[in-house]
Amino acid sequence: MTENNARIIPTINAVDNFNPADFTRQLPNEDGTMSLYLDVKYRLLWFRLHRPNGKIDSEIIHVDDKSAVVCCKLYADRGDALDQYVAKSSAQRFVTQERFGDRYLETAETAAMGRVLAAAGYGTQFCGAADMFGDIMVDAPVDLGAVEEDCSEEPGVASQVKHETKQTGTAQTAATVSMPQPAPATAPAPAAAPKKQEPVTLEDYLNSMTLEEAKNVRIDVGYLTEGVMKADIAQYLSNALGQPRCFIGLTGVGNINQFRRLLKELATVHINRIIVAFDMDALINENVRNARQRVLQEGSDAGFEMTPIAWDEKYKGIDDLLLSFKEARAS
Repeated sequence: MTENNARIIPTINAVDNFNPADFTRQLPNEDGTMSLYLDVKYRLLWFRLHRPNGKIDSEIIHVDDKSAVVCCKLYADRGDALDQYVAKSSAQRFVTQERFGDRYLETAETAAMGRVLAAAGYGTQFCGAADMFGDIMVDAPVDLGAVEEDCSEEPGVASQVKHETKQTGTAQTAATVSMPQPAPATAPAPAAAPKKQEPVTLEDYLNSMTLEEAKNVRIDVGYLTEGVMKADIAQYLSNALGQPRCFIGLTGVGNINQFRRLLKELATVHINRIIVAFDMDALINENVRNARQRVLQEGSDAGFEMTPIAWDEKYKGIDDLLLSFKEARAS
């Protein structure tokens, strides 16, 4: 790497008094060298600090009982037009027999989010080797002993991903961020101790938290669907699947007055992101499609982060989709 590049790279997406290099950790390679890893959660923190009004929209492109494809778009400002994203990335994950292998939808979203952040410059400097769920590649690692100018991406065997980036005219802050220096060549490092598995299910979190930590837990995401009964069923099924979610049901997709009252109530309990999970007949029912678009617009205007999701159309509602997952797991 040239001296000029070494000087310029740390200024990408720089934030005063925040050095992302402080949050990196080293992972051993098979040949004994070490690689830098910046967790997705720290890339997201970096993005929030740099773009407090920015947003990341995630969309489920495909999901069934075998795989999931999620696409994430990163916007510099939540008020930007839908096609004015800075970067777009997608990731596919397949169900496996490994631990948390049935969480392929969540791992696909995590991978897509990590990749879109890296594509926008939040982590490209120190690409991670795996996401929060373990041996699933999110970005290629940076070899601490390498001197090549390029870092090639190596996606995992069970993933297919793509990136799309766009140039924006927004000026970047030129604060200096120090890059970690390559460690001197030494004998191969001993294998690192197995990393403690992070909690994933509700039971995992309850068992890992203290009482004071539990008191401070806040739910900031709600899933909006059609009908109170549908929301209750989806809530029950998400709990049964070990992935509890907060579901909210409207008494009709066109009940915009009720939705406006709902937005005020959600703001009081600190829910700031709404996943719109209306039935898949929106593909053929213009009334449902128009109602969903109005909900997305009203929520966005009220300052909420609105994300529509879609799934295999053979499952009409989100409750039907979750039931298929539960049945597949039981078989």
